[in-house]
Amino acid sequence: MGTVADDDTQYCSLESGILLSNSVLRAVHGALDWCVRNSYSPHHHENIGRCVLHAAHTVCTSALQGESYVSWRVGEAGAGGELAPALADAVTAHPVHDPHHMYQLHAYVSRASTNSLIPTKCKRVLLQRAQAQVARLRVQAAASARRHPRGFRNATWPPGLRNSPGLASPPPNNRFDHLRWTTFNTTHALMPDDHRTAAPLSTATRRAIDLALAEAGAWARRRWAAGSVRLLEGAWCWEPPHALRYRLLLALRPLSPDLPQVHRAR
Repeated sequence: MGTVADDDTQYCSLESGILLSNSVLRAVHGALDWCVRNSYSPHHHENIGRCVLHAAHTVCTSALQGESYVSWRVGEAGAGGELAPALADAVTAHPVHDPHHMYQLHAYVSRASTNSLIPTKCKRVLLQRAQAQVARLRVQAAASARRHPRGFRNATWPPGLRNSPGLASPPPNNRFDHLRWTTFNTTHALMPDDHRTAAPLSTATRRAIDLALAEAGAWARRRWAAGSVRLLEGAWCWEPPHALRYRLLLALRPLSPDLPQVHRAR
């Protein structure tokens, strides 16, 4: 990949640099003898291009697999006074004969990536593109919001999960908006889906339940001074705004020799 030379469309210009893949380098390594014997051109880019073409059967291209190789030509006065869009997209910049040009290019590229306070003359091209994209997305979102039915523009799914500050959650519109609570014990999940009445807990689910039980047991022991905690039954529910939630029915054995106490943890 590189910038195609002006005098030959099959070879890349070395002024803007070239990008060779590992497979191309391996092919060139196997044909070095032929490349050395046929390096008769006074221009280096022709000799290298001829070698790559013979070894890898590949011509120069500036676009490959959705990526573009853009090179920016520095003017006689250096990088100029303004960050051009071509420089923002460029992979390389040439020719850079003066160290001052290199420092100037580095300053412009750094300013285009990090600094947010730039004079009008040197506005960030990348930031302008991001702002333009955000503006387009906002327009598209506003246009799509008008297509919602009247009275349902701000509705979310499921409706029972929409919580307004200071107001109770609205009831679901129908039974399909109720989220499933799956009951489980220490070994099995009861009614895990519409086709099974009971199913053994998977390894990942078992580990997640053990973590939740350990946290609930530690909390119960601190609150009620219990000696041991045992799970009687529990239930889990996947809520999109809150992730996975558990309800646990725990049997606590106090430190004193009394009857076990049953408490509910959520």
